Amino acid sequence: MANTITSSTWIKAEPHASAEFQVGDSDPGGATDVINRPAKGTQAILRRIIETIFDGGTFDFTATTTTVFANLGITPQSVSGTPAQHALYRESVPKVWANVSDVPALNDSFNVVSVADAGAGITTLTIDRDFANTTYSPIGSGITNDSTVGFGSLAVGSLTVFTALTASGASSDKAFCCAIFGDQ
Repeated sequence: MANTITSSTWIKAEPHASAEFQVGDSDPGGATDVINRPAKGTQAILRRIIETIFDGGTFDFTATTTTVFANLGITPQSVSGTPAQHALYRESVPKVWANVSDVPALNDSFNVVSVADAGAGITTLTIDRDFANTTYSPIGSGITNDSTVGFGSLAVGSLTVFTALTASGASSDKAFCCAIFGDQ
């Protein structure tokens, strides 16, 4: 393997007494060129591998293994049993988030195609990657302290956001932020 790491390189990290991880140039478990590195060098090796992968890669985290694939996204595994403290699981990652102005228009977002004004205090948020079902959980807050936010009409690819004035309860176009958790 010399000193070159290619985009087909994989990393396998297993917690055990020797505190090592493996780097290879073919599929994990079948690699012929494997280098064992002490865990203390992990950060430098990972940085070198990530910088070398031109088209990106995906990190697939499981309880015992970390593998580099193509897309440079983190795909946490599902939780099994009681979740570990401060752990990242598929269920705990927001699949959508948005910061929406009172126009309404997207100030910033992730996995949102568009927002549309559906009336006074009513905004339709269209999601890019649909949810698996309509039992997802949206949470949100008004950006100003004089507004409230609610949700309705949950569909796999969109939902309705309601904004109102806190004092009177009157529907009003107000800026808001939201995040959505659920299966996609």
